[in-house]
Amino acid sequence: MRRRLLVQGFVLLLATSLGVPGGAVDMRLGPSAFVADLAQHATRIVPSATLSAADRQRQLEGFVDKNFDMPGIARFVIGQYWNKATVADRLAFSDAFRNFMVQLYAERFNGLSGASFKVLEERVDNDSSIVVYTEMTQPPSTKSFQVQWRVVDSGGYRIADISIAGISMAQVQREDFEAFLQQNGGDLPDLTRQLGAKLTLSVAE
Repeated sequence: MRRRLLVQGFVLLLATSLGVPGGAVDMRLGPSAFVADLAQHATRIVPSATLSAADRQRQLEGFVDKNFDMPGIARFVIGQYWNKATVADRLAFSDAFRNFMVQLYAERFNGLSGASFKVLEERVDNDSSIVVYTEMTQPPSTKSFQVQWRVVDSGGYRIADISIAGISMAQVQREDFEAFLQQNGGDLPDLTRQLGAKLTLSVAE
């Protein structure tokens, strides 16, 4: 429970970056500068009254598509079930997962406050990713917390995962989705339908 609260808290913080168009990031920057740019945007809140629901949705979609490796994350969060799925089922899940993530941020957009931020260091993790270590503080608390951003270069830098206090957002989702699939005979279309149902319910509310 504690780790989910930590992850959810960071999702709240990250969502503040959506007031700035994703295209504002200069892709010539290195990984640390790329992350710093995103996090600096996260301290600039656009009051919800200035954006229509449609405009906010467009900004959310643009931000996620521009700055996150959604295809890679979608593959990771269902683990072994990706290789077992048909191409059609993979595509359907990837689309539903992307929409689910966009809606997750949208639901947490209103009423967010700013945060201070600084880059501590970056380390090469493997041939395909670099981890940027940062420190953030979200008012009214004066206590800082460390956030690790896993950056991959796939025709431009993208975020592949975010960890707060050592807890990976992608890993938490993977555990949830794999548990569901294990309990439901590995039925990926069923998981896709469940994500779609959550979106429909959220819109209806």
